[in-house]
Order: sequence, then structure tokens, then C-alpha cells
Amino acid sequence: HMQFLLSLPESLVRELFHEARSLTLGCHPFFLEIGAANASMELHLCNQAVKELYLLEHDVIFYGNQKGQGLYILASGAAVYAPGSEFHQPQSDILQHHNYRRRDSFSKVLNIFGSSGDHVESTSSVVRQTSLMSGKPEVYVAAEEFVSEQALWIRGWKHQGRLEATVESRAILLAKVEMRVVLQDYADILATAVIYARSFVSAMNEISAANISDMPLDPSLLHLDPANSSSLGPKGKGRYDKVLPGQ
Repeated sequence: HMQFLLSLPESLVRELFHEARSLTLGCHPFFLEIGAANASMELHLCNQAVKELYLLEHDVIFYGNQKGQGLYILASGAAVYAPGSEFHQPQSDILQHHNYRRRDSFSKVLNIFGSSGDHVESTSSVVRQTSLMSGKPEVYVAAEEFVSEQALWIRGWKHQGRLEATVESRAILLAKVEMRVVLQDYADILATAVIYARSFVSAMNEISAANISDMPLDPSLLHLDPANSSSLGPKGKGRYDKVLPGQ
């Protein structure tokens, strides 16, 4: 596969990456919307800010209290989110972690154009009835669901639990730093992202500390009227502050 890719023109490789990764990125409504609004931005985002993760059963994607790197979207397979910070593993980097555990699965890493449709039985999160030491139930994450959006918009976000693959899975990571670099070149999309970020942070500040997690926000909590964008955000009183733009 790699030899084949190296033989192709760079522009075609970029288009192939765009085609494969945008399908998964579009599982998030905001990125689906801005991708439809600006195809050039989406192409650059998929090539410069999206990384693919190939996971074996029990691979840990992130730990509680670990600094957030960005948004994770599960393309295929399944995972479980366990609230709590008991699982923090200092200096754990999922991308480096894979390099040590994949000698026998290297062919999977090269299969970058695989289908994103390997769905588990249910496409909605299911809460397990048993509880962990944190006193909160685990949450199952299915294909086409996302986790850790908070890391994109909130400065200094640290994960509030552990995310672990329960079967062989494929995911993408939309890296926050690289995402901001791409958006800086698209003023219209950047303006939309700032409005969205303010609304997201405002909604997070309305949630009680006991209910803060890495799981998606209820969409009804987001107020996205551009006419009222100047009033969105924590105004210095909330727990969280936004990341965008360029910080």
C-alpha cells in the first residue's frame, strides 16, 4: 500500500486522504457543516490536522487527567469511556503507544483507505449499570460517535476519564493545534468557529462540576445565533475559557 501511495501524484494522495477522512470527520455536525461550506478548508483540515489511529482491543486512547490533544471520532469498532482520574498515566502518548504494540499489525496501519462502516450492534451510547471507583457509570462509544470535543475549544483541558477500545477499532484524531493553524487561513470559517467555541464554552460553564466529562454536550445547550455572538462566553466568571483564535 505504501509503495502504491508513493507512486501517486501528491495532489491525488491529498484527495484520497480527504475522501477517506472527511467521511468520519463529518460525523460531527459542526465539522460536517463547515466542510460543506468550504471544500478547500476541509481538504486542508483532513490532510494537516487529522491523524488516523488503529486500535487493538484494550488499547487506551487517553487517560483521566491527561492533557487533551483534540477531538476523537470512532470510525469503526467500539470503545468505553470510564469517568474518573484514577487512570492517569504520565507521559502517555497514544500515537507513540501504538508504535510499540503494532509490530504484528503493521498492515493495518497501511490500510488507510478502509471502510468507516464497521458498526457495532448499537449506534448510540449505552450506559453500563455497574459503577467504577469514581462512582459514575461507564459509557459505551459506538462507531460514528465522538469524544473529547472539549479539548478543541477549552484552554488547558484535561481529560475527565479514560477512553479504551473494546474491540479492534479505527478512529481519527482532529488535533487542536493543527486545526487552529488551518482555520487561520479561512477567515469566514474561523469566524464561525469562534462563535461556536464561545457557545460551547458558555454551555460547559453552565454544567455542574460533578457532571463535567469528555462526552458530547447536549446540542440543546448550544446557542448559536450569530447576532448574539458577542454575548456568548464566560466573561471571566466561568471555570473555562476558549482556545480560539490562535492561542
